[in-house]
Amino acid sequence: SQAKFWLVTAQAAGFRTELVRYAPAGATPDSLILLATARAAAPAAPPSFVVLADGFPRCGVMLHCQRYRGSDLPARMAEYLLETRAVACAWVHHVADGAASEPLVVLGVLSEDDLPALVETLRDDAILAHRVDMILPFTERAASAESVAAALPPKT
Repeated sequence: SQAKFWLVTAQAAGFRTELVRYAPAGATPDSLILLATARAAAPAAPPSFVVLADGFPRCGVMLHCQRYRGSDLPARMAEYLLETRAVACAWVHHVADGAASEPLVVLGVLSEDDLPALVETLRDDAILAHRVDMILPFTERAASAESVAAALPPKT
């Protein structure tokens, strides 16, 4: 999944890519290398997880961390997920909540098809279980709460 992420990202940036195994699979867990060379052709369209103007991907998962464990917990959880290779991209995004700013860990995925496996991985992680309040997958975006309310069917 990480290799797929980097392949798609490099290709979208206009590179020709090749994934090469440089050692036997049993010799090391990191036996693959991504080779990327520039090409003259225009870059392809960006991958579907591309971050929009508000800082969120088109689809992915948000993790709400327990506040009492420290203000740096979201950053530590993002680092943990990247280090354990549970995800290919993670960052902390601050969402305005009145006068306060609520930090969330945001995980982008290449497609909606990747969400169930990611949610299962996150749900089964013992470290996250003690530090994350909510796992919030999302597949659709709205410009505002008002646009969501306007799209609701009228009361009958």
